[in-house]
Amino acid sequence: MNSPLPGLLIAANASHAGKTSTALALIAALNRRGYRIQPAKAGPDFIDASYLAALAKRPCLNLDPWMLGKRGLERLLSRLHNEPIADILLIEGAMGLYDGGKGSSLELAKSLNLPILLLLNVAGMGESAAALAEGFLAQARDSAVIAGLVLTHTGSATHATLLARSLRKVLGAYHVPLLGCLPRTGAPKIGSRHLGLVDIAESLPELDSNKLADWLETHVAVHRLLKTFCLPPPQETEKSESAVFLRARKSSKEKARIAIARDRAFSFCYADLPAFFAEQGYTPVFFSPLSDHSLPVCDAIFLPGGYPELFAQRLADNDAMLTALKVAHADHVPIYGECGGYLYLMQELTLQDGSAFPMAGLLPEKACVTHQLQGLGYRKAVLVWDFLHHTQVVSVRGHEFHYAHVTSHSSAPLWRLRDRHHNELGPAGCTRQATAGSFLHLPVEGGRSFWLAWLARISQRHNQG
Repeated sequence: MNSPLPGLLIAANASHAGKTSTALALIAALNRRGYRIQPAKAGPDFIDASYLAALAKRPCLNLDPWMLGKRGLERLLSRLHNEPIADILLIEGAMGLYDGGKGSSLELAKSLNLPILLLLNVAGMGESAAALAEGFLAQARDSAVIAGLVLTHTGSATHATLLARSLRKVLGAYHVPLLGCLPRTGAPKIGSRHLGLVDIAESLPELDSNKLADWLETHVAVHRLLKTFCLPPPQETEKSESAVFLRARKSSKEKARIAIARDRAFSFCYADLPAFFAEQGYTPVFFSPLSDHSLPVCDAIFLPGGYPELFAQRLADNDAMLTALKVAHADHVPIYGECGGYLYLMQELTLQDGSAFPMAGLLPEKACVTHQLQGLGYRKAVLVWDFLHHTQVVSVRGHEFHYAHVTSHSSAPLWRLRDRHHNELGPAGCTRQATAGSFLHLPVEGGRSFWLAWLARISQRHNQG
């Protein structure tokens, strides 16, 4: 499969090499030159994706070969036909170039036939950088095109000159140009917390697009990058408005309304999920558990992940919303929560300082947020409790990343989990009546069988009512 747009994937030798800063700066620099960038993030990350979307003013795709599979990638990319035309697809990779096996940045670049801009973190290196570069270029020689190299976390001008000189022979042998050196001082600062970068709502006012572009243009030959990656000139079309979610194909059927939580506590929703709901004939509507005092008129409720622990007091104090959720649950309205949304459905959430807050109380569980990571990685899951009234096996692929753990387990789990190496991880999640939740994040295509079964359950109830 080829990418629907020309573009590139920004990869690195490891995490913390500067992929996000470089991707944001490149978007800013290309926007200033008149390009329209379609951003994407390799892997399941929500927060980096929100930054890319904010600067590109377009929904950011999450592209993951392992979770989505080839057909899933094709279906997701086909949704770009509903968006205003873009000039370039710019993908920020995940971790190191080869990390993640079949979900790696390398596999994604190969599957889309896109060239790679490789970042090498050379902090504390001199001539050794040549060996690092040669290892990455040799490993990728037969499987992907590394079209250009940028060194990151460089020191003085003397350090940069030494690095360029030591790399000359290696890069010449592989016909890969050195496009610039990004110094470790003067780089844009983006705050972080336990799940990654600080939420975009907090950082956006401080993200200066012009400063980002100036920083990159000062240290990287952007004009040469455009030639190296054979990127076309920008087209003369109207600029699109900033959007968080992909637009949906028009559907002739209107089955039911799905209320989706969206605010600073619940923002980890894949960009194509509301579009998928709409394509299937369901109307997505949005609400805020933080500030709204009632639910919108709806036939189902989806609570995505996010940072409920940062807003636990406000969520607990919004008695009207908690009551509305309890009424919906008692009326057997289908309700599903992922990760942070799962925590919100529980009886109680205890924070790291020991303070405890009542949550919606729809699921008979309690959880505690810890300082240590409790779950991370790809997951294969099979539905084990038929709260959907579904007769066929529901098997999905998703991802976990959370610092909370359940302190009182339910006897009615939702999933049976395995990791991507087929190791059994046991039961997970919880169900009660038409309400369910777990720590598992499900992309549209990786979780397609579940989402379709959940929508069918919603439709069944809607038609009966």
